[in-house]
Amino acid sequence: MSRTGEKYFIRAREVAKKGSYDEAIALLAKIPESYCWNCFELIFKARIIQLSDNPQIYNLSDAELALHRALEVFPDNVEAFIEMGHFQSAVNDNPQIAREFFEKARDMCNHYLEEITEGLSDL
Repeated sequence: MSRTGEKYFIRAREVAKKGSYDEAIALLAKIPESYCWNCFELIFKARIIQLSDNPQIYNLSDAELALHRALEVFPDNVEAFIEMGHFQSAVNDNPQIAREFFEKARDMCNHYLEEITEGLSDL
């Protein structure tokens, strides 16, 4: 992991917690292209892009791209499906596609719940 990228990401999270979304976006933009984003970071990036008032650095299509990337690289991440469902519903105004993402997340959660229940019953 790039130390420079990690440093910018950590700082972006800190300023975003204070509501400074434009500053967070500026910090995310400094992360080198070679940086290996994890799923949590890609989801965070998408959320911050949506909250920022500065479309000159990133725009909503960049947020959608980050979510697609999260789903591509981390296809078992429930949070990525949930976030994409919200994005499709709120930003793209596409309830049919949003439903597909939410249903996939629900199915994944049901699977995990079945595994947890089975594990607990073995105790």
